[in-house]
Amino acid sequence: MGFIRKATITVGCDADIAIWTPEANRTIRRADLQDRADDTPYENLEVQGWSETVLLRGKTVVAKGKMVRDGQGAVILRRGRT
Repeated sequence: MGFIRKATITVGCDADIAIWTPEANRTIRRADLQDRADDTPYENLEVQGWSETVLLRGKTVVAKGKMVRDGQGAVILRRGRT
């Protein structure tokens, strides 16, 4: 298949895709975030636009704006935390 870049959307490639709904209005709440951090500077921030669907390595992790499957990321602890 030759050299294929990550952003290529074709069979056998590693592409992560987010489908964005620009007209969605949301207020960011810590409880709605899936980043495993214990706080966010964006709490109560009103935003326009939200990810409706997210595909990670070909697997759906967000559907209809809700997490349906845990991602493949790794937790990186902050200094001073165990």
